[in-house]
Amino acid sequence: MIVVDRKGQPVEVGTRVRVLEIAAFLKRALPPEEVQELATMVGEVFEVYEIDECGAAWVEKVWNDPDGSRSHSLALDAHEMEVVLRHSREKTRVAREKVTHLMPDPTTPPPWPEAA
Repeated sequence: MIVVDRKGQPVEVGTRVRVLEIAAFLKRALPPEEVQELATMVGEVFEVYEIDECGAAWVEKVWNDPDGSRSHSLALDAHEMEVVLRHSREKTRVAREKVTHLMPDPTTPPPWPEAA
């Protein structure tokens, strides 16, 4: 199963994604305190730790409190996340792919006659 973000970028375990929104059904179904915790995840970047059988990408946030730590996992559909490039090397690779895509194949002769 191919999982993608809102822009069609592939998402797999280990991909870093920005949470864009919390599903409306969760806002209705969960207690207000949990909804507030989930809302703190919007705009933050997390690493996908699982892709489930329905194609949802799972991320987790951990809070460290004086009383101990607690966490919340969130399943994201495509429209609820966007891929975030990992580091400058990956940005460079993506930029090169785009430029290479635009450049003509050097083995293809030009569409005009060669000058003598």
